[in-house]
Amino acid sequence: ELEAMKAEQEKIAAETALISARMRLDELKRKAQLAEAAKITDELSLRATKDKLKEVVTGEVSYPDKPYSHGRLVISDRRIPLNGPIITGTADYICERIHFFNNQNSTAPIFLVIDRCPGGSVMEGYRIVKAMEASRAPIHVVVRSFAASMAAVITTLADHSYAYPNALILHHQMSTGAMGNMTQIKEQYEQAKQWEARLMDPVCKKIGSTRDEFIKQMYANSSDGDWAEFADRAQKMRWVNEIVQEIREEGIVKRPEGAPPRPFYFIFMSDERKDDAGRPYRTLPRLGPFDFYMMHNPDRYWRMR
Repeated sequence: ELEAMKAEQEKIAAETALISARMRLDELKRKAQLAEAAKITDELSLRATKDKLKEVVTGEVSYPDKPYSHGRLVISDRRIPLNGPIITGTADYICERIHFFNNQNSTAPIFLVIDRCPGGSVMEGYRIVKAMEASRAPIHVVVRSFAASMAAVITTLADHSYAYPNALILHHQMSTGAMGNMTQIKEQYEQAKQWEARLMDPVCKKIGSTRDEFIKQMYANSSDGDWAEFADRAQKMRWVNEIVQEIREEGIVKRPEGAPPRPFYFIFMSDERKDDAGRPYRTLPRLGPFDFYMMHNPDRYWRMR
C-alpha cells in the first residue's frame, strides 16, 4: 500500500512538473510573442518617424547678406508672396510680415516674391513701397512671371530687384473710373493726376527720365500705353536691377501638399461638349495677361472661350 501511495505521489509530482514545464514554455512563448510584437511596433514606429523625416528638410536655413551672385539667387524662409490684384488688405498682409521679419532680425534679407501680379490699388501699393523704404532689413523683390502697373512700380522702386529673363514687366499710366456730376469728375481727375505724379515721378527719377517722356515712350511702344518688356530688356531701362538664371527656394523645408491648381470655373466648364458640327471639345480656362497656350492640339479638342 505504501508503495502504491509512493507511486501515486511520484505520478502526481511528474504530472505537476510537466504542467509547470508546459506553463514555463507557454510563458516563454508569450514573452517571445510580446518581444516580437514590441519589435514590430518599434519597427513601425521607426518607419513612421523616418517617413515623417522625409516630409521635412532638416538643418538650419541660411541667411546670407548677399543672396545674389553670378545669376543665382537664394531665397530664404523670410519670403512674402505678392500675387493676384493688389486690393484692400494686401498692404496689411505685406507690411505686417515686413515688420515681423524686421523685429525678428533687422539685417537678414526679406524677399517679396511676385509670380503674377497685375497691380491694383495705388493706396495699398504706396503703403507697401513706404514699408519697403522704412525696412531696416533689405527688401529683395523677385519677379518670376509677370509684374504690371503697381507691381511694376514696386519692382522698379526696390533697392534690390531681380527677374527671370522671360518675366514680363509692364508700366503704364494709372487708370480710374470717375462718377458724379461734372464738377465731381473734374475733382476726381485732378486727384488722379496727383496720384500719378506721386507714384510716377519717383519711378522716372530711378530710371533717369521725366514723366512726360516716360508717358510718350509708353504710347510709342504700345498703342494702348501698356508698355510691357521682357525683363532682360527691362533691365537695360532700369526697370529691374538684376537678371537671374537660377532661383533656389531654400526656405521650402516641408514637402508641399495639395493637388495641382484647378480653377473652379474650369471644373464646371470642362465637361466634354459638342459643337454645331458634332465634334467633341473641351474648354480651356482663361490665361493671365500676356500668357499663351503652347500645346499639341491637332483636332482642336481643346478650345478657348
